[in-house]
Amino acid sequence: MSLLHRMRRALWRLGLDVRRFRGDQTPQARLVAALRRHEADGVIDVGAHEGDFVQSLRAAGWDGPALSFEPLPDVHRRLAARAGRDRDWTVAPCCALGEVDGTALLHVAGQTASSSLLPMLPAHWQAAPGTEVVHTQAVTVMRLDDVAVPALAAMRRPFLKIDVQGAEMAVLRGAPLTLSRCVGLQVELTLQPLYDGQVLWREVIDALAAQGFRPWDLQPIFSDPASGRLLQMDGIFFREAPP
Repeated sequence: MSLLHRMRRALWRLGLDVRRFRGDQTPQARLVAALRRHEADGVIDVGAHEGDFVQSLRAAGWDGPALSFEPLPDVHRRLAARAGRDRDWTVAPCCALGEVDGTALLHVAGQTASSSLLPMLPAHWQAAPGTEVVHTQAVTVMRLDDVAVPALAAMRRPFLKIDVQGAEMAVLRGAPLTLSRCVGLQVELTLQPLYDGQVLWREVIDALAAQGFRPWDLQPIFSDPASGRLLQMDGIFFREAPP
């Protein structure tokens, strides 16, 4: 057994791991390479939370314009403060995105990144204790097509990222114009039901395939630690040919 392997086994017993870092092989670097390859000229970030997605792209070397959406007022304020230090990063007014305009109850989770317009199922918080819903909050819901018009005027080939905890298809159904302009998407895909009424991975992939999008990359993001079963992954999709 090599010294490196003995060191890794010792660290595993402490709950730690060490791996050789390859900056060009991180998920963020691969996505930035794909954005450049497909000549994306902007990112629309739906379900931005505090802006980690855009900041990860910045850290990987992408400097194009970004438009972020976040429905929780407190989180929205932190997102706006972070984006305010980046002249090419715009934050839309505080709202959720869906199929029709109106209002809805947002189920706010203990870990706010897990909040959703859909009720959370036990399978979620059992796999991730601390994500239980703690209260509901009324939020404004708008169609992406209605609020992304200024961004679409400035972005010829946008890339759309959707992370809305089970409500992905509602966002897509409210965005046919935006979708027709997009060169690619990142969408959260759920393998097992985690929110009541959500659409699972196969239906999302089929809907995107009907619009001309094909899988480019898959990134595991959430597993059940007890069983090791993968529950969610991010799917990266691009059009086979320029839109």
